Amino acid sequence: RPRPAAALKRDGRETEDWASLRDRLRRAVILGTPGFGKTTLLWNEAVRRNQHALALLRNPHVVLQEVQPAVLVHANEVATWLSAAPVGTEMLAVLVDKLLKRFGLEGEETARILLLGKLREGDCLLAIDALDEVPPDLRDRLEMGVRELGGACGKASLLLSSRLAGYAGPPISIPEENQLELLAFDQSRMRRAVGAWFGSDQTAAVRIWAHLIKRRALLQDLASPLLLRLSCQSAAEALGRGDPLPQRECRGELYQSFLENSVAHWALRASPKLTRTQAAQFQDYIGT
Repeated sequence: RPRPAAALKRDGRETEDWASLRDRLRRAVILGTPGFGKTTLLWNEAVRRNQHALALLRNPHVVLQEVQPAVLVHANEVATWLSAAPVGTEMLAVLVDKLLKRFGLEGEETARILLLGKLREGDCLLAIDALDEVPPDLRDRLEMGVRELGGACGKASLLLSSRLAGYAGPPISIPEENQLELLAFDQSRMRRAVGAWFGSDQTAAVRIWAHLIKRRALLQDLASPLLLRLSCQSAAEALGRGDPLPQRECRGELYQSFLENSVAHWALRASPKLTRTQAAQFQDYIGT
């Protein structure tokens, strides 16, 4: 689910829900701590726009100019593509060619012209995730490409994301009010997230929430959407096995249980299958 960017007033800062912002932002940066939902927000925004675009395309009376899809790419991926392209190659041209190749449309000139046009005119959102994860040797090339895009295509619609740590500002001019920080869940949103996770099984949701709310020492950690999701997942699995709910009283126990659960899931999917001893050895290795 998309992580709301806000909730009216928190910590003295003006806040607002993402749903009320998204349609009036031409360019924006989503900032946040790891696990707070930056990638999830970009992914859901791209899905929302593309689902709407597909619905419009099913209407025989709609013209293509009215269809406004979205493209989501990882910043490191774009930086790698740009670094391999001849100097002076337009960023959007590189991006579109790579995407067409990925989806089996290489050589389809009509599709290329259409997508290029929509990106340049702002009729297709370009969402670039995780600016902070681009290696230093590729960062300059990516930032140069984004700056050139912003200068040459003033109408282009861009949604970027980055961790807060080390963030020095966007590579193009974006108003400060459009540089948005994702906030941790408050208890109201935590409760709603638990209810959403368990869907129709609200009996389980109520039980899990009552269990989590008693872990006062962990509530600040569980305000992270990712950590709350992992807690719901492990609790649901415990209920499914008929086991007692996990009793975690401190951050170390919380992280250790997540590590154990992740290794167990990975061991089941690994090929060739891991023995219990191998899984335990791997867990000890990554846990040190």
